[in-house]
Amino acid sequence: MTVLTSVSEMERSLLVERTKLGLLRVISEGRKLGRKSKTTDEQKDLIRKSLFDGESVSSLSREYGVSRSTIIGIRKSVV
Repeated sequence: MTVLTSVSEMERSLLVERTKLGLLRVISEGRKLGRKSKTTDEQKDLIRKSLFDGESVSSLSREYGVSRSTIIGIRKSVV
C-alpha cells in the first residue's frame, strides 16, 4: 500500500508540474487565459457611461443580453 501511495504522490506532482509548464507556455505565446468576455471594450465604456447617466443595472442587462452581475462587475472595474 505504501508503494502505491508513493507512486500516486509522484504522479500528482508530475501532473502539477506539467500543468504549470503548459500555462507558462500559453502566457509566453501572448494568449489570454479564461473565458472570452461577453462584452467588448466599447460596450463596457457605453455601459459605464449609461450607469453614470442614471440608467438602471437591470435595463442595461436586458439591453446587452448579459446578467446583472456582469453589469455590476463592469461598474466596479476601472479602466
